[in-house]
Amino acid sequence: MSLATREMMEHDSWRLYDYIVRHFIGTVFIDNPIRFFPLVHFPIFVQISADCKYKVTTLIFEIGSETFSVSGKTLLDAGFTRVMHWAALAPEEQMPDLKLNQLQSINDVRFNCMLYFSSQNFYQNAF
Repeated sequence: MSLATREMMEHDSWRLYDYIVRHFIGTVFIDNPIRFFPLVHFPIFVQISADCKYKVTTLIFEIGSETFSVSGKTLLDAGFTRVMHWAALAPEEQMPDLKLNQLQSINDVRFNCMLYFSSQNFYQNAF
């Protein structure tokens, strides 16, 4: 048995092989090796990948009479995303480094609006 290399495969085959191997390595985690290897009498380290850990922060602030919020994640431990890079935090998910009384430019504005209709009003207004 030997490791495969990119030169041994066509482009799509290599991409599939790479995905399968990275997914396997990223998901293998044995929390208690004694349970799985009871006859082994020497230290065995089986953990290949750990959980990805991050902290979610939401800041709520007011400007005049309007309330605004910004949310983001701060990476604490990359864990399995070291090998499964497609599952890593995207740059837009990460929390910017904000300080008190610091001026920030606004790059993106989204409105979250919820509309509620009762079924009676919906059918009356639909026809």
